[in-house]
Amino acid sequence: MNKKLFLILAIVPSLVFAGTIPPAKQRILDSLKLVLQKAAQDTQRVNALNKMGMEMKSFQPDSAIVFIQQALALALKIGYPNGQVAALNQLGIIYKNKAEHQKAAAFLNEGIRLADSAGLSELSAKMSVNLGNIYQRLGDYQKALDLFFTSLKFFETKGNAKIYGGILSNIGVVYSLMEEHDRSMEYYRKALRARDSVNDRMGICNDLGNMAITYSKLWNLKKNDAYRDSAQVLYEKVIRMGRELGDLQSVAHMLNNMAEIFIENGRRGNSASLLKAETHLLEALLLNEQIGDRSGIAVNYNSLAQVYELKGDRKKNEEYRKKAYHLTVELGEIELSREMAYGLYQMYSQQHQYQEALEFHLLYTQWKDSILNEKNQESIRKLETEYETEKKQREIELLTKQNEVDRLSLQQSRYFVWGLSIAGILVLALLVLYINRFISKKKTTLILARQNAEIQEQKAIIEEKNKDILDSIHYARKIQRSQLPSEKYIERSLRGLNH
Repeated sequence: MNKKLFLILAIVPSLVFAGTIPPAKQRILDSLKLVLQKAAQDTQRVNALNKMGMEMKSFQPDSAIVFIQQALALALKIGYPNGQVAALNQLGIIYKNKAEHQKAAAFLNEGIRLADSAGLSELSAKMSVNLGNIYQRLGDYQKALDLFFTSLKFFETKGNAKIYGGILSNIGVVYSLMEEHDRSMEYYRKALRARDSVNDRMGICNDLGNMAITYSKLWNLKKNDAYRDSAQVLYEKVIRMGRELGDLQSVAHMLNNMAEIFIENGRRGNSASLLKAETHLLEALLLNEQIGDRSGIAVNYNSLAQVYELKGDRKKNEEYRKKAYHLTVELGEIELSREMAYGLYQMYSQQHQYQEALEFHLLYTQWKDSILNEKNQESIRKLETEYETEKKQREIELLTKQNEVDRLSLQQSRYFVWGLSIAGILVLALLVLYINRFISKKKTTLILARQNAEIQEQKAIIEEKNKDILDSIHYARKIQRSQLPSEKYIERSLRGLNH
């Protein structure tokens, strides 16, 4: 069984690879030179020197080191901790890319110590990610994940999607190396969403490359050509993006990984694919030599050995495999050393050189055992569980606070509703009272009107009766007057009697 080796793009968020100095990059460098010449303050000079080194580190790492060392010396002289930390971080990244891990770790640890003492927590978290990449390369996955998850917790609440996505990508790389491909893809997709939200093209390029690598691994494991086709599409896309961005390291990595697909096609009898593979690998080797990526060079050697194996060139096959193995051992990269040892074991087995095959199989087993043991696996699971638990706890706390706010808001709303209801009831009661009074008054008015009408009617009847009575009296008087003598007559009669 042939073991495939793929280059993992473990590019930390703060890392910017520049490549063949595209016009946009050259303009940046020219503007920094002007800033350096016209800088009125030493802090400005430190920042300019650091930025120049950062822009140059992927295509001229040795020149970049010179600029950054000048920045570090000047920052130390003027007591500028921000400049010192930035310089130490960049030096750590450059030496990590050169696979000089001891130097890289020394610079990063010093930078973290200084950043913590100066209260520069964000810079400290960024350097922890870079340090985690070193531990990942050295095969200490537990330590790498510890640093990655710690930094992830810090940046989760900072709103920096670019850096947050980079850390997610690095976690995905570790799971890929552990051959937990589903979990690896889960973190790559999370990283891609985060980077896409801020149009981080370099980060997107990185994540697509990592996803392509995983598809290649799945192709080898499951022999499903759909994975190969997906990988090839993504490799080609990343190579195009890498050239546009001037990202030589990504281009070199993807060229090597594309070559692996051509090598596999060559194993299936497609001789033209072997020529494509060799062309891709020689270009990748040239780029890696240019940027000083010794890990990348070792992988190129190993892939070229496979090409020469299929071509039947046993001498070059053995030569390149041994060069690859000894270089990875020299660099202290356990994962790569394990893969190279396995390749040599396979080669000697096929050549019936059983003593050499046994030797490299034992070395392969030792490297494999040193990478992951049961205790490390358990610790890694515990670490991830702790992170997820803390994350959920923070979410619960946030939800609790929100619920409390909602409760208070609801309580205030209830008070408002109650107050409004009471006011409505009072208004309604007053309205009902007014209506009742109006109706009562109306009824009273109607009753009084009716009673008045009755009185008027009775009055009219009484008046009519009184009139009739008076008329009768008047009529009786007339009769009396007509029958009785008049007073004058009575008076004359009385006077006659007196005489």
